[in-house]
Amino acid sequence: MRRRRLAAGAEPSMIGDVNMDEMTTDVGIPLGYVSDPGRGWSRLTWADYLAREGRSLNGPHRTRPGYRWFPSGSWPLSIQPPPEGSLDLSSFDALMSAIASFEATGTDVGCFAFMAGLPAGMDPQDLYHLWKGPLGALPTLLERKDYDYRFTPTNWWSADRSWFVMTDYDLQATKVSGPEHLISRIRNDPFLETVDWTEPQPEGRSLPAPGQVPAIESW
Repeated sequence: MRRRRLAAGAEPSMIGDVNMDEMTTDVGIPLGYVSDPGRGWSRLTWADYLAREGRSLNGPHRTRPGYRWFPSGSWPLSIQPPPEGSLDLSSFDALMSAIASFEATGTDVGCFAFMAGLPAGMDPQDLYHLWKGPLGALPTLLERKDYDYRFTPTNWWSADRSWFVMTDYDLQATKVSGPEHLISRIRNDPFLETVDWTEPQPEGRSLPAPGQVPAIESW
């Protein structure tokens, strides 16, 4: 995303006479929407990356989903880390496709998209943006000229509220809530990586009886 903005004429980051975009390499986690870095790069899954550290994508996770689930510190120069606060291009497309395959009208299903304050650019007069349109048109929000969106929507959900997607601004994961049939499609998608998490129950406390849990959630 940064390289594309520079190519389009954006001002480089300067400290004195030093062009930071030319002289430095950022090894931290990017913020916002990122696309395929191009030739010479191949996708590294979370499962494969965590396995290098002797960790598993599936935990055990004893805390609620949050920053503790993800590696901390700098990343190797040979790895472009996933962004915080946004799905990347490939994951965004894959998740939309999985949801569209669940809907009778496919990508034409009506949905809402909410852009929170930071993804919307922190305009003090207009902190929150809510859009309505077909599922298949979601990517066009990132191409708008009137708003400089650098993140996929913070929340997006179907008009009938049968599913809900949330990407936290400070995390490298997206939460999907919806019917079991939809969650199964997402779990079985060959591209998407998912984690199911159930909050550990305090000792002596029983789990809810079948039918008492209103939705299945997938991370």
